[in-house]
Amino acid sequence: MVIASARIGSCARRLLEPVQWLLFSEGGLMNKQGLLATALCASLIVLTPTATDASCNVLQFDRFEPVVAEDISRALTEVRSEHGLPAVGAVLVDSNGVIAYGADGLRLSDGSAEVDLDELWHLGSNTKAMTATLYATFVRDGELSFDDPLPSFFPEIAALPVWQSVTIRHLLRHQGGVVPNLPQMPGSDPADVMAFRAQWAEDVLTAEPASAVGSVSYSNVGIVLVGAAMEAHTGQPWEALMSQRLFGPLGMNQCGFGPPPHPGNAQGHGQDGTPLPGADNTPMLGPAGTVHCSLESWGRYLSANLAGPKGESPLLGASLWNELHDSASGAAMGWFSSGWYNRPGIWHNGSNGMWYSQAWIIPGTDRVYGVATNIANGNGANAAAIRLTEATSVPLGANEPYAFGGCSDGNEEQMYCLNLDAESAIDLSISHEPFGGLLILEHYNEDGTGLGQTVGNDSGVSLNTTLPAGRYVFRVVPNNFMPACPPYEVLVTTPP
Repeated sequence: MVIASARIGSCARRLLEPVQWLLFSEGGLMNKQGLLATALCASLIVLTPTATDASCNVLQFDRFEPVVAEDISRALTEVRSEHGLPAVGAVLVDSNGVIAYGADGLRLSDGSAEVDLDELWHLGSNTKAMTATLYATFVRDGELSFDDPLPSFFPEIAALPVWQSVTIRHLLRHQGGVVPNLPQMPGSDPADVMAFRAQWAEDVLTAEPASAVGSVSYSNVGIVLVGAAMEAHTGQPWEALMSQRLFGPLGMNQCGFGPPPHPGNAQGHGQDGTPLPGADNTPMLGPAGTVHCSLESWGRYLSANLAGPKGESPLLGASLWNELHDSASGAAMGWFSSGWYNRPGIWHNGSNGMWYSQAWIIPGTDRVYGVATNIANGNGANAAAIRLTEATSVPLGANEPYAFGGCSDGNEEQMYCLNLDAESAIDLSISHEPFGGLLILEHYNEDGTGLGQTVGNDSGVSLNTTLPAGRYVFRVVPNNFMPACPPYEVLVTTPP
């Protein structure tokens, strides 16, 4: 296992939150819907306006220092073994860039070559958001609009009247009434692939919609048609446009299309764990799901999605990023609404049936979690995301209660980080139902020096104190007679 770590923090904290997930396969929407009891961890308390999270990214146990790589290595190794994954990778980013990324496992289940930090991971339907971002670069330049009707790109096609009101915005949000899938045509010659995508445009525009326009109906074909529209506009293949207008500007130097090269890289696997080197959907499906990237390069794109809405990405202005992420209509452009850490956000996953990836973008905590595996195993990927969050710090806003789901086996303590840039009075309260034990709250300064211990009662524990500017760690554990702790709620306030 290998891990890159620059600004990563560590703690142990888990929150049980139900997450409903759909496996979006480039071969169609696999009807896998499950309610996952998703355990999350690692809280970074940030009090505004007197606190920031910039220097809390290096939380290690009860002090501040660079994280030991083996911490995440062991976590990913356990996930890989528990879920039967040949290999798994994970990347954590914020709006400033990649915080850390790591990988563990084998390139082929029947081989001995291990994955490394430069491994390329097939991202599947996480390509869709990239296609939407690519289109936004043309909107940025005043050449196109999200409200351009699809038929306007193909004047030679005798489109049925009903399609005149279907826009690129509809397609990117899966609201265009487009059939989910059509037969794929083989071939990799760029001219042929462009022709195949244009043929899909004719097939769609000369038939009745497959679903009501304006309602969400997941469609791989619809996203491919957005790619075909850009090809019609420029005369260039979607792949070339991606390289020129997205990968290049964002420094995504380790990205490409189709299955990652073999040998020398991880390969996809069937559900029975059989290696399937070189297998993927046909190139014509590209805009909907054929991008592969290293974790670092994918992280660059994910980070831009956090920086952009704050006006901190040179690729697009804040208004365009916000337009891409707006899910008020039921879906965003290449994303769906999904919470994480009790915070609203957007999410997507992807699989070609042999790989799996997913990413959560949580603006409120300035974090993105990305995971990828070389087998289509959504439960394993979820577990990897959980372990990634367990080993990292996450900010919480002041006056916002945080619901903690209770300790789990092997994890009977929780760490919180507080970074104050000025002397502040704080109230930290933890409330819970009686559980036959007590919680103990300890706090430390940034070099690990203990500042005090507070023993709670049967309903919780609290700390009211004034702290000078600096970084602090709060550790919550049950008393010695209890092997676990109950669900509880954390609330931090700054009294006037």
